[in-house]
Amino acid sequence: MILNVQIKAGSKMNQVKLVDGIYYVSTKSPAHENMANISLIKLLSEFIGVSKNRLTIKRGLKSKKKVIVLEPV
Repeated sequence: MILNVQIKAGSKMNQVKLVDGIYYVSTKSPAHENMANISLIKLLSEFIGVSKNRLTIKRGLKSKKKVIVLEPV
């Protein structure tokens, strides 16, 4: 399953919203040394209810818009 995600790093609070098939993730972590990406995977896995190791960033490691793959069980 492919998930389209838009991230906002350095936000005031951690939150995840699903709007029109796009996950909008706000994280307190800064976009420095991959910290925002790690936080993104953690927040998204909690929101969806899957383990963190099933989510992989396929495209957009250094971008606000990312494509994340949800691996099957």
